[in-house]
Amino acid sequence: VEKMDKLTNAILELSRLGRRTLKLEPVDPNQLVRRILDTFQHQISARGIQVKLLPLPPVTADLLSLEQVFSNVLDNAIKYLDPARPGEITIGANRSHRLTTFWVKDNGRGIADADQLKIFEIYRRGAGHADIPGEGMGMAYVRTTLRRLGGMIWCQSIPGTGSIFYFTISNTLEKELQHD
Repeated sequence: VEKMDKLTNAILELSRLGRRTLKLEPVDPNQLVRRILDTFQHQISARGIQVKLLPLPPVTADLLSLEQVFSNVLDNAIKYLDPARPGEITIGANRSHRLTTFWVKDNGRGIADADQLKIFEIYRRGAGHADIPGEGMGMAYVRTTLRRLGGMIWCQSIPGTGSIFYFTISNTLEKELQHD
């Protein structure tokens, strides 16, 4: 009953994400990511994780949405590190005319090719990770949120080596929302 309650609440939260009004504003992702990393500092220190934050370009986005995206992606990067070796996480970005592409690279457990698309579906997780807590909703939240920001998410991964999660947001979201 408790698990069903959690799953039902997760679906309701996903539904609310799609209806929340976006408040677009200038966002400094460098400050945002540092603040998120501060919330994970205990885990980072306890596990001896090396985190490298490369310069991130400013964007116009919904701050809460972008915070949720980075929080979920970084939380997974930390949770899925391989305990057999020192953890390394690098965060960076590239900006083009239409999109800003952020990426989070880790040297974690990795994700099998067959699971790389499944992990973005609700209640789906990569195979062989039953020891990691979670409901399998985080990446579904991220995908839904990024769609609202005119973007998308995908990953490249090699089991036993690590993963890179890429996600984009539109640089023209204000104009796109004005035309809707």
